[in-house]
Amino acid sequence: MPAQHPPVQDVVLLSRLPFLPQARPLLEQLAERSGLDTMTLIDGDGTNEMGIRSRQRGMQRLLEAVLRVEADGLSDSLDLYTPLGQTIETMGYVYALMLVCASGEEALARRWAHGEALRATTLLSEQPAQLEIIAQTYLGDVNKHHDGTWEIPLPTWLESAVSISGQPWRLVNQHIVEGKVMLVSDGNRSSDGRLSRILLEVIRSSIIEIVQKRLANMDDVTHSHLAEAATSVENELRRNHQKTVVLTDTHPDDWPPCLASAIQQLSDGVNVNHVGRVFLAAMAATMGWTIEATQTLFANAPDYDADTTRYQLNSVFDRGYTPHGCDKLKLNHNCPVTPGQNSLCDREWLTHPLKYLKARQRYRNRDEAPAHDTEQGRGDEGPTPSTPEGAPP
Repeated sequence: MPAQHPPVQDVVLLSRLPFLPQARPLLEQLAERSGLDTMTLIDGDGTNEMGIRSRQRGMQRLLEAVLRVEADGLSDSLDLYTPLGQTIETMGYVYALMLVCASGEEALARRWAHGEALRATTLLSEQPAQLEIIAQTYLGDVNKHHDGTWEIPLPTWLESAVSISGQPWRLVNQHIVEGKVMLVSDGNRSSDGRLSRILLEVIRSSIIEIVQKRLANMDDVTHSHLAEAATSVENELRRNHQKTVVLTDTHPDDWPPCLASAIQQLSDGVNVNHVGRVFLAAMAATMGWTIEATQTLFANAPDYDADTTRYQLNSVFDRGYTPHGCDKLKLNHNCPVTPGQNSLCDREWLTHPLKYLKARQRYRNRDEAPAHDTEQGRGDEGPTPSTPEGAPP
């Protein structure tokens, strides 16, 4: 993020996006004016209406960001043109932030950060006049040409767009002029839309940093006062997302590292890129998992939406996608293994995760067969022939 930020005079915008660095003076001013210190905000008595409404709005804002649905709580008709509305909205954000910190759940923090960033970029798409000042806040030297095309310095683009997958975002496909990347419309997104997509990534990362800093400074007393409310949020999430996945008769020890890594990352709330998600869905279909079981794998993804995920999984399962090979996964940063870490992955013939899976199953059957035959009284048949060292499965 740039060291210097452009001034923002729009108090309503700062109230809607209180995580902006320019919003800090407003938050301090509203907190002082309303008398809402930290303990009053998180654990005030029933006589403090401002604290009650701020907590109510904070809980609503948190659940809406995490679940992508309208949550029960303070009405969206909150008037942000008044000091009262501004205070409730900004203090609600602070309360939601502290709840996320108190939960200690990284998946919750990532999903909340994504929801807040998505809310911000959606708001900016409705108010394009504010897009430039937000872009300058997070990206620095960005400019818009007279034809509506945005330009962004190449180093900034490399840092900001690195986690966005897909052909339109590959460096080789960018139009670069004098060290500036021209965000030319790609047919699916306008130049404004491409800039907003980059801002989504940057704002999300910024909010995660805010969570980490607040968590580092949270004392035990504050944490204990937030414990009950944080638990209620976690219970709400468990009701909406299944964390326990019943998958297949394939033994988890047989899974290739790329599959296990993708599943673990999604479980931890990491935003796995497009190639990784398609690979996971295709592997699930190939291995005979159901769509329902596969969908549960994505439930903790920061941008999870049940209907969208179901639609995309149906597409992969119906079309019979072949899982990506090792070269494709390595190219798109979806291979977690480095040379020397996994002897099976180091084999020259190991060019596809399905080969890994079949090899592991064969080795497992070889090791289990003698014991099984002895139990069945067929030990005189001898052990199952083993696969020669280095041979492909």
